[in-house]
Amino acid sequence: TEGTTVNYATISGIWEQSGSPYFICNDIEVAPADSLEIEAGSEVIFMGSYQLTIGQDAKLIAKGSISDSIVFTDLDGSSGWRGLQFLSSSDGSILDHCVIRNVNTLWKESVLSIKECSPKILHTSITNNKSASHSAGIYLFRSSAFISNIRITDNHCLRTHGAGALYLSKSSPTLQNILISENQAITGAAVYSSQCRASFINTTIAGNNALATGGAVFSRGGNNLRFKNCIIWNNTAVSGATFSFRKTKGPDTITVSYSDVDTLSSNWF
Repeated sequence: TEGTTVNYATISGIWEQSGSPYFICNDIEVAPADSLEIEAGSEVIFMGSYQLTIGQDAKLIAKGSISDSIVFTDLDGSSGWRGLQFLSSSDGSILDHCVIRNVNTLWKESVLSIKECSPKILHTSITNNKSASHSAGIYLFRSSAFISNIRITDNHCLRTHGAGALYLSKSSPTLQNILISENQAITGAAVYSSQCRASFINTTIAGNNALATGGAVFSRGGNNLRFKNCIIWNNTAVSGATFSFRKTKGPDTITVSYSDVDTLSSNWF
């Protein structure tokens, strides 16, 4: 495979499909106020424990298609890399028809961190990742991100207070048409939320396992969460297999309507 070797720290411009795969040989960043566009069908392969950062006011446009997704992965399926970090980036950033897999970060990064910015995450699969930080899937901090038609599956968070799929902190995202399945964490196997206002629409949360509490949702308090047209089924935990509340950050309001909740696992703690 020919492809393109990327061994410089700052990136911008257009990564064409004809130059794929792109072999990442160090940490890379879309510099502040700059932009990078990745064409459909491209593969971005991290050759070691490296990450992609989208800096302040920078923009990442990664728009794949049904037949030609954009894949972010490691070299061999086992060596791992350190994920994508949106840090006060442009709200015009978008991940559409992308695959994010084989992240293995045992330090401070989540698999897909979105801090103080609100990109669009559409038709994207986040699978087979491991993290010892906030989330083995998506971490939102002070974000109103639009997240739709995504799959977060088979991820494992090693942090005591971390999510297998979605960690929401002081955020108000739009979440719709999401599958969250077969994820594992100690607390909050699917969703961990603190001081957030969020609606889950047409979302399936199933088959997730918490080694302590919150098989489906762990609330640390101060949340206003709404679940509409959702399936919450067959999630497991030592306690609080469906919802677990701690309220250390204030009282919660949880609304569930037009949804199927597994009565066998509907352990509210």
